[in-house]
Amino acid sequence: DFYTGKKFRGNCKVKVYAPLNKIPIFVREGALIPMWDLQNYIGEKRQSVLYLKVYPGEGKFLYYEDDGVSWDYEKGIYNLIEFSTFVRNNDQYLRIKFLNCNYKDGIKRVSVDFCRKTTEFKLEEGEFVIS
Repeated sequence: DFYTGKKFRGNCKVKVYAPLNKIPIFVREGALIPMWDLQNYIGEKRQSVLYLKVYPGEGKFLYYEDDGVSWDYEKGIYNLIEFSTFVRNNDQYLRIKFLNCNYKDGIKRVSVDFCRKTTEFKLEEGEFVIS
């Protein structure tokens, strides 16, 4: 469950309370969900921190960013970052790998929410314990 972290067995039917102001969201094990500060429109606020909601298990996703207005991405001025999560020796890790890193105004920090424990660090390549 996205909101509570409660685990459900997959491939089955589940009855849940669903008030009008809260849509039930079920998240796959190992999911990495990127989130931003609230904005009224894209580009309203400069985003320097990427918030990642990470769920136990193994998973990965690619994060792309550029200036959002020019054609500079055609010249290779963009960032493509692979975020992956895995378990080693009962610890949950986050691995960050830069596949392309030519956009200098991109995110600078990552804030990771893992099992309601938040860790924030500078965006750099490597493996980080988040559990």
